[in-house]
Amino acid sequence: MKKYGLIGQPITHSKSPALFHAAYGGRFSYNLIEAADFRTSYRTFLDSYDGINVTAPYKGEACAAADELDHTCIITGAANCLVKKENGSVKACNTDVDGVRASLREHYGLSLRSSRNTPKCGTGKTALVVGCGGAGKAAAFAAVLEEFQLILLNRTALKAEVYARKLMTMGKTPVGTAEGAGLEAFGKMVEKADVLIWTLPVPIPALDGLTEQVPERLELVLEANYRDPVFSTDPLARKMKEAGITVIPGEKWLLHQGAAAYRIFTGEKPDIEAMAEVL
Repeated sequence: MKKYGLIGQPITHSKSPALFHAAYGGRFSYNLIEAADFRTSYRTFLDSYDGINVTAPYKGEACAAADELDHTCIITGAANCLVKKENGSVKACNTDVDGVRASLREHYGLSLRSSRNTPKCGTGKTALVVGCGGAGKAAAFAAVLEEFQLILLNRTALKAEVYARKLMTMGKTPVGTAEGAGLEAFGKMVEKADVLIWTLPVPIPALDGLTEQVPERLELVLEANYRDPVFSTDPLARKMKEAGITVIPGEKWLLHQGAAAYRIFTGEKPDIEAMAEVL
């Protein structure tokens, strides 16, 4: 039986084992591989596992350790999925990008399978991504691939600006524009956004403005955090509901990124409905 698992620190709270079990009805093994450092976890993977998911704080190290990177890792510099190839080499992918794209496409009623010739859900819209860590970079890349105009905010404005420029100079030039700024610009930038993608683990003072007045243009919020979500607690949650704004919780992102990773691991389509029931 092939073996799969998750590395990160800490991971005892993770829903990944239950998700993977549901995805394939328990036909494959999936374990939590928790160690004090990335090197030890990675060695366990190389010695005993066929594929692993990677969570914080090891996504950057996982990307650097792999023998082969797909385009999502090349752009984001992070990997949340490592799989051994037949020749023994390790390929890295970042299915957080898939998780964001699938969550957005599902909301807008588009097929989850997007290609160059299929409609994109961001045409004519602007996405404001808050945070430029691993999740934020994946979300920003996903937004550009879906042809949103991108605004990327981060505590360190330069980091957001540099990554925004990187997205605009990819091999396939994306449609539209991308710009970066600091978190102090949130109040002004959210006025321009149709979609807000929140990837910070905690709220910031500027969010208080949304509890008083929600921008008329804003129609959707997607959050990365599923353990302690910012937009699922009052008064923000109540204000979003009153304004008719859809809030997609972090569980949806988790579901879709997991499904993408499991397809990469096994070559089989997972039972996404069974996975959703676990969440």
